[in-house]
Amino acid sequence: MRKTKRKTIAWILVAGIFIGTATSAVAERHIRLFANGSEVQTDSPPLIVNERVMIPIRAAAEILGKNVQWNAQTSKVTIEDQEVLLTQYSKGNQKVKMWGNKVNGDYWGMKITIGDITRNFPFWHNVGNPSYAPRILLEDLNQDGKDELLVILTTGYGTGLKDEEAYIFDSESFNEIPLEDWQTYALKHVVPGRVTEEGARIRIDNVETSIPHHIPAEEFKGDQPQWWYDSPAYGQVIRYEVRQNALYAVLPLWYSPAHSAGQLEIRFSYQDRFFQGKSIEYKEE
Repeated sequence: MRKTKRKTIAWILVAGIFIGTATSAVAERHIRLFANGSEVQTDSPPLIVNERVMIPIRAAAEILGKNVQWNAQTSKVTIEDQEVLLTQYSKGNQKVKMWGNKVNGDYWGMKITIGDITRNFPFWHNVGNPSYAPRILLEDLNQDGKDELLVILTTGYGTGLKDEEAYIFDSESFNEIPLEDWQTYALKHVVPGRVTEEGARIRIDNVETSIPHHIPAEEFKGDQPQWWYDSPAYGQVIRYEVRQNALYAVLPLWYSPAHSAGQLEIRFSYQDRFFQGKSIEYKEE
């Protein structure tokens, strides 16, 4: 499209109501609308009015993941976030639902309802891939005879990468119960050794463990030594699991971006009014 001295983007209603006067000059020119590289078809075509590009407001809002409502009686246009029901969970007489706002393919700004209580979490984020939808569980994690609400979000994923965040709430008051950061706990208790042809050693709470990596010697001694880490690394993949009413953080150990052998498992327990790491162990895959 040819540049003019001054152009700004404005919105018009899909119904054909223009923001501006009815006598505005309309340029006869075919304008194509693209969003993230894909062409968007609209009921009313974009137009140039007094050197401004006007596009249907509904199309613009839906591109941004918003809902549009037009009230003809009050001449009011309402644009709101587009909430999507992400998951729901029930156990006994307890029911939990979780919504998110879809923006650029991912979900932001979650809302959770448990019973008659609703809370908003505007800074929460979960990837849009349905395979990594948020998980909700009701489990007695602190062994007090009542279930806690556990929410697990996937904030990133890829080849050799997965990042999860966990949040715990009292299921009656919906107050959050603090959970110790897995990284803080691991740094206090784990000292990785060097990766060698035979394997590696890792010290956990001052106890050394030998870890075989099962990498053929000729591959390890190959012409690309930069592929191998100096020490076993963790944190590329983090996932949370519940086993026998206990929360675990599972951290696979990596010797290169493509090789892992075994994993670290942090078990959390409820102490001093928050969930904190109780133990960490190495387990073979």
